[in-house]
Parts: sequence; structure tokens; C-alpha cells
Amino acid sequence: LALTPDKAQYLAGEKIAVSFPSNKDAAALVSLEKGGKILRSEWIKCSDTLTRYEFSADPSMSPNVYVHVTLLQKHLQTQNDLPIRLYGIVPVNVEDPNTRLRPEINAPANWQPESVASFSVRETSGRSMTYTAAVVDEGLLGLTRFTLPNPRSHFYAREASFLKSWDLYSEIMGAYSGQLETLLAIGGGDDIFDDSVKEIQRFKPVVRFFGPYTLKAGETHTEEFTLPPYAGALRVMVLAASSGPPAAAGAGSGRAYGTAERSVPVLSDLMVYGTVPRLLSPGDEAVIPVTVYSYREGRRQVTVSLAPEAGLELSGGENLPGRRTISFEKSGEQTVEFRVRAMDRPGEARLNVSAESPGLKTAGHRTELEIRSTAIPVTEALTELVSAKGSWPGSISLPGRAGTNTAVLELSRLPPLNLEKRLDFLIRYPNGCVEQTTSSVFPQLYLGRVLALDAGRLAETRSNIAAGIDRLMGFRTPGGGFSYWPGDAEPHDWGTSYAGHFLAEAKRAGFAVPAQVIENWAGFQRGKAAAWSGRSGSQLDQAYRLYTLALAGEADLGSMNRLRDLNGLSPAAAWRLAAAYWYGGQRDAARSLVGKLAVSAGDYRELSGSFGSALRDKAMILETLALLGDYARARPLLEEISASLSSESWLSTQETAYSLIAAAPFVQGIAGTESIRVEYGLGASEETAVFQSPSARFPLSLPRESPPGSPIPFRIANLSEVPVYARISATGLPREGAEPAVSQGLSLELEYRDIQGKIIDPDELKIGDDMEIRVRVRNTGLRSVPEIAVIHPLPASWEIINYRLAGGGSSTAYDYQDIRDDRVMTYFDLDRNGQKTIVFRVNRAYGGDYYRPAVRAYAMYDESIQAIVPGVPGVPAGPGR
Repeated sequence: LALTPDKAQYLAGEKIAVSFPSNKDAAALVSLEKGGKILRSEWIKCSDTLTRYEFSADPSMSPNVYVHVTLLQKHLQTQNDLPIRLYGIVPVNVEDPNTRLRPEINAPANWQPESVASFSVRETSGRSMTYTAAVVDEGLLGLTRFTLPNPRSHFYAREASFLKSWDLYSEIMGAYSGQLETLLAIGGGDDIFDDSVKEIQRFKPVVRFFGPYTLKAGETHTEEFTLPPYAGALRVMVLAASSGPPAAAGAGSGRAYGTAERSVPVLSDLMVYGTVPRLLSPGDEAVIPVTVYSYREGRRQVTVSLAPEAGLELSGGENLPGRRTISFEKSGEQTVEFRVRAMDRPGEARLNVSAESPGLKTAGHRTELEIRSTAIPVTEALTELVSAKGSWPGSISLPGRAGTNTAVLELSRLPPLNLEKRLDFLIRYPNGCVEQTTSSVFPQLYLGRVLALDAGRLAETRSNIAAGIDRLMGFRTPGGGFSYWPGDAEPHDWGTSYAGHFLAEAKRAGFAVPAQVIENWAGFQRGKAAAWSGRSGSQLDQAYRLYTLALAGEADLGSMNRLRDLNGLSPAAAWRLAAAYWYGGQRDAARSLVGKLAVSAGDYRELSGSFGSALRDKAMILETLALLGDYARARPLLEEISASLSSESWLSTQETAYSLIAAAPFVQGIAGTESIRVEYGLGASEETAVFQSPSARFPLSLPRESPPGSPIPFRIANLSEVPVYARISATGLPREGAEPAVSQGLSLELEYRDIQGKIIDPDELKIGDDMEIRVRVRNTGLRSVPEIAVIHPLPASWEIINYRLAGGGSSTAYDYQDIRDDRVMTYFDLDRNGQKTIVFRVNRAYGGDYYRPAVRAYAMYDESIQAIVPGVPGVPAGPGR
């Protein structure tokens, strides 16, 4: 039955009319419903052709009421061929003006930077209200296309109908009508995003919050705040609700809500803005254009200054000093250039730009930027077992350039695990597949078991773990597994088990892991375990899957027994399966399975799949031996793993993480509890360390006069009754461009083309022009190489043109690509003799002399397969600067 209101919306107090087709012999049951409650229900006689039903709109009907009509026709009527009974429902929108507040913002036409700004708020009709206010940079709001939420749109959104209806067919003789199904739309709405409102500003954003404040009837509140050095526009946003009980909103309605917003320009008669690169490399010389805006009419002179701080210095001699004077004949803008040089020390730097003119307020702003190094850190380390009451004198050289070196002392009851270097490698690892993301945080779960952590380090560790859990949520697949790269639809077998292993352990350690995620993952693992056969996956994959299920309390004993009875069960799978039996409560089965197995692993390295190696498998064996309490067989294995961790050899993320995962709890289980006291010193310093944990680390203060490469003496004295392992290490960054050209199993070629496709010298690119970069990678080895990473850092003068953000298509020539602010990272596999070309575009945005960083391609799980194109010192931009 078609029901038609005569208006789209009614005000409270108006007459509502709903019409529907009928005949004069029919009768209709009309019901008014709101939120599942029947407000009115009555039978009415119908009119010929069209029946009009009227009732008054009441404020309690806001935001809408439903009109339900069941129409019954006579059994033998012949006026139409419609069914004997018809049913219709229609929502009627009722607007209660008393639920709408109208906040009003009063502010001057513009504010001045570095001054006190004010605005006032009142309710237009003088009603009382409670409100909060925010003043936010329009550029920041434009980045996220932010629109002010209106609570009234939420609380007074169209309500759904909750009335349950039953068909009357069984009560009607001799007639039939098909099944009736009704689809209703329930309230709410969508914001319309307009790309034209997007604004990006280089000024530091302003964000201020005020309130909540309660205004009495007729009252106005004024707020004041101080603006920083800023130019642009600020949006004042007010969100208000009626104060007091709901009845105060009027006429029996609910609470009232309202919003208001206003954009206020921040202008000054004199303004200055410096265009600064997002970052610099050590040694870069950047040309900084500084634009001065003079908005007051008349002739004037303006003095412009640029003062670099913390890692930057002026360069260019007298031609470009740090202070310039320019003349304005009338209002307008002018640009002057300064030249600054980045010093050798990476870190944070600042530029202060100011402009002053007689009779006008001085304008200025500060820009912070990073001096980043793309050099690979170098570590020098020495290890010694210091006997009880013994000492260890020696010396160590600083491997990096001045200002980049740090030194640390690690003391341990057992062979040192090189925690500082190995954890730093995992945390700072640039790539981010599911294995590497998990590896970066998994060992940190056990850090407190082997190190005495202060409050700051403990908070940092917990923050890292929580961030890792959040990041893993982006790898989930619909079936409950985890993909190799974010957004992939296909789950990765080893990655799923590894990520789930971490999440289960993190949950046991008290971290917030969504229960639904664990439940879906366990269901996926159960399904894969039940469907597994020797042809559908490796034995180790299945054993690890069963281990993680048992660890999560979901042991699948049937699948475990099926795997154990398999002919030719590999030692690696047997050791992992034994751990599954242990967590599944079958301790005897666990012991019998590995009681006579050798504590060794075959020498191999997987570049994909389970990312396995001899060292990773030894770590898994050590983990199982720790569960079984078999310390006699475990002790030599721990020493082998410790030796690998303490060496300067490259280890994959899987090897590093699993070695730490297995060794840390084991160290806690066998270490002594007596206090250890050690005196130590580097250079002329003298310190004392006392600890009871299995190991401890102590940062070392470097002497002020400590040139790189020169030896610094140290002395470590063990005052305890037990021997102590000591490891002293120094880490620093070498100079840019010190890396050699390398081609080991991979070759790497770079090609630069202008927009016409002509090959060019990238240093001749004009400012403002685009350039295409082609990176060609070829497999020159004797086997396929999976999981290749190509890292292409950019000079500070180039900016990436990200076509994905601009709405362009994406290439399928690679498995995954991560476009960051200062580099492009691409990942793919290469068959034997295969090659791939990565293509992307950049824009030359800044003038000056910039270092062009080295480009590197390598197998992520065997970095002996790699190619490096060394970095190139900077040269000035081409003509057209």
C-alpha cells in the first residue's frame, strides 16, 4: 500500500496528512509508532479512490514517527484487482525547533600573529547552553578534510521502526496474496568531501581547545589566547548542548544541540615566510628563499634576517649574508635568498627567519628540520670473560664521525646476547612485511627478564609492543590469517603462525589484543591444520601451526598425532612438534619425541617461506629444551647462539628475533641470583654498577676530546665472587658516500629522464622541473632470489610525485611499494637471469648543493646478495634557479 505524506517535514504543532489509495467499502487500521511504542492505533473508514488521514505533530514525535496502515477490502469487491489486504508504512519527519541551538561566534575580521587573539560565544536567541570551542589551523583541517560533527544529526537522526507485524492471511478465507517484505532505511547521513577545500601549509599548525563552559540565558563568554608566529587562517568551531535537564530544552522535547564555525585570517602588515626543505643530509648546502609580505601602503625598507641553529650554519660568503635589506615602493611581496650548510652531525636543526621595518611589528617564524644520515651505522665491539675479582683493561676506537658515536657496556652472568645492537637492528629495520614487523617487537616481550629496565626504557618497550600490535592489524585477511604485505588478500602460512605466536604471548603478558582477532586466527589455524597433508605445505609449517594453537590453549591433538606418525619427519619439525605436545599437556610424548634427537640443525638459508636457517632452527631447539628443562643439552646450544649474536656477522630479522626470543627466557631460568658489583670507566670516568638481573647495560659517557679512530682506554674491574661477561661496544655513522660499489648476485643501474623521455644528468635538472627515475635490478646469480628490497633514498632537493595519492594507477611490477617522505622502497622476487625496472617521478623543489644518497638492492633474508650504487656529492642546481 503506497502511503504519501503531503510534506517532506513538519514542524511541531502542524497538521500531518498521509494519503493512500482505497475504495469506499474498505477499512484501515492506522497505527502511529515511534521507537517500538504505539502512540495511537485506530480503525478508520476509507473514502472512494483516496483516503486522507490527519493528526497533529507533537514535539515528542521528533525526529520522526512511522505511520503503519493495514487496509482490508471486502471479500467480493470488484472495484480493483488488488489483494484483499494491503500493508504500508511511511516515516514522517517532525522537526522540533526547541532541539536546535544556534551558537554565534563573534571575532574580529582578522587576528595578528604573535599577539593576543580573542573571540566570544553566545546563543543567538539568548538560550542557556554548555559548549566547547576549538581553534584549529585550516591547513591541518584541510589535510584530513575535517568537517565539524553535529551532535544533533546523531541524536536526532531518523529512527528505525521497531514494530513487529504479522501477515493476516490465515484469518482471510478464500483469498491469497504473496509474501510481503519491507526494507527500511534507518537514520544517519554522510558527509560530502570536497577536494577543493584541501589546504597544505608549511607553517606549524595552531590547535587550541577551550571549555567546556556553561552560559546562562542571555550570557556571552569571551576567550583570549596568544598566537604564535603564524600566517594563514584559523577555524573557530563551537559545539553546544542545552544545559540542565532535558525538560529545559522546551516543550517536552529532548536536549538541544547546535554547532557554529568561522574562519579568521591571521594577517599582519609585515609577514615573512621561508621555504625550507623537509630535511638535509650532512654537508648539504641549501638555498633558502625567504618571501616578505608588506601589506601597508607606502615606501619602506625592510631588514630580513636568517639565523640558523643546532646543526646549520650560513654559507656563501658575503654574497649571501644572514642579513639583507630590501625596499618596497608600495604594498606587495619580495623574495630574497640565503644559503645555509648542514653540518656533519645528524639530528634536529632550526632556522629562524625574521623581518623588521620602522613603525611595524617585527615578523618572524622558526622552522625545524632534520639532518638525516643515510650511512649504515658501524659498530666496534670487544668481549671478555672477567674472572672473579679480576679486571680487564683495554682500549676501543670510535668508528663514526664526530658527534655520531655512542658507547655502551653490557654485563652478563652468561655469554652476552649483544642485546643493544641486535634490538636496535630490529627496531630500526626499514622494511615492514609481517615477519619483520613481528620480529621488531617480539623479543621486547622478554626484555625485562634479562635486563634491569628503568621506568623510561620500560615505557618505551611497552609503547613499541603496543604499536606493533596495532600495525599487525593491517595484515589481517578475511579468513583470520595474516598476509605478507599489508592489504594482500592471500594469507602467508609462516607469517600467520609467527604473528599469532606473538599476539598470543603478548596477550599472556597483559597487552591489549582484541579477543576477536585471536579467535579468528585460531579458527584459521585449526582449519589449515585439519586440511594439511605433506603435499599442501612443509612439515615445519604444520608443526609451527600446531605449536601456536597449543600455546593459545587450542591444542589439536589429532593433527599433532597425524604429523608425528608421518614417515620421514624432519628434525626441525620434530623439535617444534615436541613443544606443541608440551603446551598441549602431553609431556611424556614431548620428551619421547626428541629424547634421542641430535641438538643440531642443518646448514641452510631460506630467502622466503619460513625464512629458516641453521641459527633460527637452533633457537627453536633451544626454546624446546628450555620447556623440557633439559639444561645439560641446552647450555652448549645457548653458547653457540650467543656467539652468533655477539659477532659482527649479519643476521636476518628472523634469525635475530628468534635467537633473542629463545635465549632470553632461558637465560632467566639458569642465571644466578647473587649481586654482581663492577667498577668501570671509559677515558677518565669512573662508575660503579650493581645488579642482580641476568644482564645489565650501562651507557658510557664519551670524553669530550675523542676524535674518531683514536683509541680510548677503558678499565673494567669485577668485584664479585663470580665471573662476569663484559662487552663494550661503540657505534657511529661514517661519512656520507663512504660505501663502495657492490654487485654480488644482483646488478643495479640508475637512469634519469626528463619529461620528454630524454636521458639527462640529474644534477642539471632545473628547479620546478619533473624527472623520471628508472631503477633496473637484474639477478646475476645462479638461482632465483625472492624477497628483494630496493631502497632508493632521495636528495633533500627532490620531492616524490606520489601518483597513488594523486589518484593515479599503481604498477603491478612488484609485490609491494612503500612511498615515504624521503625514499621509495620496493619489494619483489627475481627469477634466475630475471630483471625488473622500477619507475617513479620526482620534482626538483629546492636550489643548492645536495648529496645524492646511495641506492641499494638486497635479498632481505640474505644480505650477501646485494648491489649498491654509491652516493654522489652534491653539485648546484642547473640553469633556471
